[in-house]
Amino acid sequence: MDTPFFIGSMSGIDISDSVAVPFGSWAKFKFSTSQSGTQKVAFYFYWTNPFQEYVVINAATDMEAAGYLKAHGPWTFYGFNFSEVNATALFSLYGSAGPVAVTTHASAFLAGVGATGWTFGDDTEGTSILSGVSLNTTMFPVPPGDVVVFEVALALEYENDSGDIEADFETGDFRIACPVVVFSLLNSPPGAMALMHEASSASTGS
Repeated sequence: MDTPFFIGSMSGIDISDSVAVPFGSWAKFKFSTSQSGTQKVAFYFYWTNPFQEYVVINAATDMEAAGYLKAHGPWTFYGFNFSEVNATALFSLYGSAGPVAVTTHASAFLAGVGATGWTFGDDTEGTSILSGVSLNTTMFPVPPGDVVVFEVALALEYENDSGDIEADFETGDFRIACPVVVFSLLNSPPGAMALMHEASSASTGS
């Protein structure tokens, strides 16, 4: 699968620009907050099981990220003001096994930074991200005719105690990218080879 059907955030981040094209999809965003929580921006793909029986798949993808994380802890009369932000690449599969929801996740830590302000001054810390990581998951069941959704995301986890953070994946050449999701069948239902060849030919235009 070389083109996502959707690029965006289900948690409220505004995407400033994005492109969904074969083998070259990307997105840009900048996020700042003085709150604590999590956010993610993701590329979404899907596949429908065309067979009359369960299949089990292995899946893999790449996440590329170029950006900058910043944490700021301001000066305070008493105690400390703290902020921290971490970025992680996530690969998640969502589906069902009959009436039961099924999910699986793989992750890779990209970067993190923290800052602490106190009586003698504020503190601002930053770190660059220039990473390409591979993620994979195995043994995911897909019932006959069911849909499996593949999510490739950059996730932010942040904590602020009177501080603030910023995650910049927008400025200049900064962005996140997901070129492709690939998967393979671990079992071989009747007609599997012909259907997989047809899907591969349609994807490459041959």
